Amino acid sequence: MCAAFPAIPNHPGGARQLARMLRPLIKANNGRCFLLCTSHQMMRKLAEEFRATLLLPVLLQGETSKGQLLTQFVEASNALLVATSSFWEGVDVRGDVLFCAIIDKLPFTSPDDPLLKARIEDCRLRGGDPFNDVQLPDAVIRLK
Repeated sequence: MCAAFPAIPNHPGGARQLARMLRPLIKANNGRCFLLCTSHQMMRKLAEEFRATLLLPVLLQGETSKGQLLTQFVEASNALLVATSSFWEGVDVRGDVLFCAIIDKLPFTSPDDPLLKARIEDCRLRGGDPFNDVQLPDAVIRLK
């Protein structure tokens, strides 16, 4: 399942707006969702929003180990797991316990990253378009 949301995650009220838009999807799936965030701040805000408004279990990365969170998610069979990039790879949830993975925004590398800055500068020196030639392909690979 894929959808585009007009919420702006980094703006004031963005977490509340995103939670409001995602709530029907999460309820319709009876939980069984991973909500993967690109920042710890957004992760915590969204978990807070969902804990205040959903009756199903809301698990939050950082409150216990990754292995324990996965165990709790599987045992609950109707949970929402709110996490960051450590749950984007190497996680195997079998059966229909995990039905939907939601990502808050495309996983672009921070513009302050020294390696990214060097790659962008190299791209510019070669006459390329840093966004289309470096940043977008990198985000697509991270998303895969």
